[in-house]
Amino acid sequence: MRISDIRRYHIVAFFDELADKGRGVSTRHKILVVLRAAFSSALLDGVVDVNPALRIPLEAEKPKRFEPWSGEQVGQFLDVAVQHRLGALYEVAFLTGMRRGELMGLRWDAVDMASRTLRVEHTRVQATTGIVSSKPKTDSGERTVTLEDAAIGALLSWQLRQRADRALWAEAWVDSGYVFTMENGEPVKPDYATRLFETLRKRAGLPKITLHVARHEHASLWIAGGGDVTQLSKRLGHSTSRITADLYVSRVGDADRVHAERVASMIPRASSHTPHTQSV
Repeated sequence: MRISDIRRYHIVAFFDELADKGRGVSTRHKILVVLRAAFSSALLDGVVDVNPALRIPLEAEKPKRFEPWSGEQVGQFLDVAVQHRLGALYEVAFLTGMRRGELMGLRWDAVDMASRTLRVEHTRVQATTGIVSSKPKTDSGERTVTLEDAAIGALLSWQLRQRADRALWAEAWVDSGYVFTMENGEPVKPDYATRLFETLRKRAGLPKITLHVARHEHASLWIAGGGDVTQLSKRLGHSTSRITADLYVSRVGDADRVHAERVASMIPRASSHTPHTQSV
């Protein structure tokens, strides 16, 4: 059809047809965004008088439910992972909540063992043209992450392993400066880290999750342990704490209930109310 001939009812019918063909809600929303942008451009150019892609009735996208591993399952995975040369990579992933690209872009000059912190300053992500190295996309993405004993221990152990690799490869060693590297010193490729995670997950016999979910696992355990959501937001590199709260709303609610019960338990009472169900 000519763009000037397209009316709203044409677009509604088009999306009804997409739904009948089994196209998902998320896909239809993405298509609608493209159509709206195209008609907005045509409107500015005077090709059409109105944007017929506005106010198209689409069912709302349902947020993906996050079903995390338990702390015991994370421990089970890491017990298997540490038997692999790159096990420390996954220890740091679960213990810091860093994104895959941030882990792949982490350099030793951004790790301060003395102050027990690391700085997220670079990312390495897989693109269609290859691996792209850059700074985090937002100001909140550039941040300092505190490290506790287990994370420090994993990094120190990995550092010793990397030094052994350097000695073994001698002049053939590639001094890339990255924390997580292959045997010859070249940085680990993002897709390889993901494939290895899946291999180790199967080896541990655990339910399917992705490497990216390790970030959500960290957040879930942080909240369950009573950690502050605002601090978690900064730790994860979210632009606002509202984003963090929205992502983990069920976990925040569970944690609030636990801490509220702890407060109540700290108040001694001669008698207490016992919840009960009254028949009407």
